[in-house]
Amino acid sequence: MNPNHFALILLEFVLVIGLSLFGRAVAKALEQPVVFGELLVGLVCSTLVRFGGGSFVGVAHDLSLFAELGIVLLMFHIGLETNVKDLIANGPQAMKVAAVGVIAPLGLGLLTSYFLISNGGFTTHLFVATALCATSVGLTARLFADMRRLGSPEAQLVLTAAVFDDVLGLILLTLSAGLAAQGEVALIPVLKIVGLAVVFFGVLGWFGETLVGAVMQNVEFLEPPGRRLLIPLALCFFLSWLANQIGLATIVGAFMAGLILKDEHFQTDGPSVRSEIESLATLFAPVFFVVLGLQVDLFSLAKGNVLMLTICLTIAAVLGKMACSLVVGDKIDGVIVGVGMIPRGEVGLIFASLGRSLEILDDDVFSAIVLTIVITTLAAPAALRWALARETMPEPPPPRD
Repeated sequence: MNPNHFALILLEFVLVIGLSLFGRAVAKALEQPVVFGELLVGLVCSTLVRFGGGSFVGVAHDLSLFAELGIVLLMFHIGLETNVKDLIANGPQAMKVAAVGVIAPLGLGLLTSYFLISNGGFTTHLFVATALCATSVGLTARLFADMRRLGSPEAQLVLTAAVFDDVLGLILLTLSAGLAAQGEVALIPVLKIVGLAVVFFGVLGWFGETLVGAVMQNVEFLEPPGRRLLIPLALCFFLSWLANQIGLATIVGAFMAGLILKDEHFQTDGPSVRSEIESLATLFAPVFFVVLGLQVDLFSLAKGNVLMLTICLTIAAVLGKMACSLVVGDKIDGVIVGVGMIPRGEVGLIFASLGRSLEILDDDVFSAIVLTIVITTLAAPAALRWALARETMPEPPPPRD
């Protein structure tokens, strides 16, 4: 790498950190989760710079590695904070929530695309609908963590359902990509990703904790920092790579790495593994959310067709995920679950980017999808705060005779 370019990247990193700190202050002033401020400040800066004729495309490209690292570390930390027993208990119900969270947006997305994208074929409509099926595990988890509700039954259900949702979404993406590349759906790739996903979750679920314990017993000669930080990071990155190799998102592997690590694996004095990883996530995770906001082009809304498509896709995206509230149990607040499934974040962007690279989505459709993803992402903090506040609102007094 050119030394001057590397020095520029360092300066860009400083810029994004500064924007993140400012966004956190804004969020605190507005009594919103910090992720809201990080997204908002990125969006405002992007709009101002584009108004002046520039863009942050170069910054987003240079910092993409830091941004992806941030979301991986965030999911690793969330996995460390998550109760495995709750996930297992939520498994059957989470599958129902995930199924509705994919089927409803898919159907609404197909209808919206069919009526509003006149020059698109079935493959285009399918890609548009598939992009609406995603749920951002990282963003949703960050929201619940910011609001100190990560341990709630609703949060655990949403996190589990979002992981299943990603698997189902990736299967749909495989179908769509196969249809685009070959003109037909290839059954073998679909069966392959399903089988590998089952093996991945099954092996880690049943034997992961035991395997980690065996490894830790053989590295006791390492200094505590090595055991508390380097070994967990190596496990996180390895499982993230492995998840990517079998067709899953890297964040799924990072989340599973956090799930199978236990405090009893690290009988050492000093900071806990959670606090060590939290420090790293605090440094890198904001980069992802600020950079996401920097990539938004609000001026594309000036085109009437893009504006109408964005509005209709956003409505379909919200209603599709809110349908999840219909299949939760009586002891779970369905509104919180539905709202928690709304943000699309990085997963939806990956789907949209693939559709564009395969030349299935033109610039206008791509812009509408990205704006839909950003709108649902920006609206999520306020919506989730409202949904959670409903639990603490006093019941109205009984009517007087």
